[in-house]
Amino acid sequence: GHHRRRHGVVDRVLEVGDHAPVAGDGALGPSGGAAGVEDDGVVGLIDGGVGHRRIQLSRELVSRGYGHVEVLAAGYPGYSTNLEVKAARKLATTLKPDLIIWGFTDNDADEEVIINYNKSKQSSIWLLKKLLPNLSLFIDRQVVSKWHGFSSLDATDKASDCWQFSLLSGKNFRLFTNTVKNMGTFLQQSKVPGVVFTLPKTLDTSYSARCFGTVRPLFEQNKVPFVDLTDALKPWYDKALPTVLTMSPLSVIKPTSFLLASPANSHPSGALNYYYAVQAVDYLERHHPEILGKPAPYKAGRAILNDAMPIFASFVTTSQGFDLDYPDASLLLRMPGREPYVQLNLAMPAKIKKITVTGSALKKGKLGISTITPTLGFDTGNVTYGAKQSGNTITMDLYNTSELVNSIYLTASFTSYNKDARHLSIRLDQ
Repeated sequence: GHHRRRHGVVDRVLEVGDHAPVAGDGALGPSGGAAGVEDDGVVGLIDGGVGHRRIQLSRELVSRGYGHVEVLAAGYPGYSTNLEVKAARKLATTLKPDLIIWGFTDNDADEEVIINYNKSKQSSIWLLKKLLPNLSLFIDRQVVSKWHGFSSLDATDKASDCWQFSLLSGKNFRLFTNTVKNMGTFLQQSKVPGVVFTLPKTLDTSYSARCFGTVRPLFEQNKVPFVDLTDALKPWYDKALPTVLTMSPLSVIKPTSFLLASPANSHPSGALNYYYAVQAVDYLERHHPEILGKPAPYKAGRAILNDAMPIFASFVTTSQGFDLDYPDASLLLRMPGREPYVQLNLAMPAKIKKITVTGSALKKGKLGISTITPTLGFDTGNVTYGAKQSGNTITMDLYNTSELVNSIYLTASFTSYNKDARHLSIRLDQ
């Protein structure tokens, strides 16, 4: 019901995957296209990180003038290639994509026949997990995983017997061989073109070669296009690193950290998902121009808020910006060295001249922005603060900011803390 048509045709790209969104990626609306632009093409993305990878793929398409192409995320957290193929069979009939993109990461060959002992060693006590699952999840994420993330120099376990490598032999690999065969059969029967992109998240090419090189022949034998993004990652990283270090000097402690969502989360960051998106659109331009259609000149438009974090920060779009219900202090985002805050992500990076926040019970506020670094093409997450307050209104002038705003960061306190008192009106002057 959300699909917009032009000339009676909708081109769709279907994306299938398994990871949760990454803060600061930004996002697009339900269709994945730019606001006010009708859809010609639909691309389906089926991989583990559908949330943030759909966002970045949509953004990259829009920025190159393909805002008429719709990207549909059709994956689910934890999906392996086996489950992704099953999902594609069900969804392709309903969504009718023009192209299907699969993302393939180092553990997607999992056929659920080999226990991940490395993961179980890092998790909380089994009995605690059974009796108090929410507390167990909190301990795993906030204590065990963070310590592992801060103490590790890379996102992958380089032990020769690591779980990912065990997936590439024996019974599991035999089952996975059949999964790839099913993928090839499905693409041939549906007559929908498809492509598999590897999603490397480490600069260790020997590790990636083992994870991806072992499975490449299976895809090729079944006539499934297989694009390994490993070789191009290091040159892209080397080019981006000097700028990243200049903007975030502490990154020198662990330079590869900007490739990851956070020290406690080894999923790809917004920066790495941007890299994937650039590579994917490059491929689509070379191999599927008939799906992309003719590009139209792109110009950054109206600043539209796509999502707010935490999820308890509800908002409503207005003619001048949006109204926000600021969450209770116990629900706010918290990061080391930063006050509790709300993060507001724009659908597309936008030129903003001034941000004004007003609230009848607003006592004190702090306002900041992060932007897209032109030489990088992505948001490094560096936040610039500079708001002034007068009474119950805070303003941040951005007339001298040439970069496009990606996210807005807001910290606020109130004279009263009932829900109505935490209602704010935010105006974005462009």
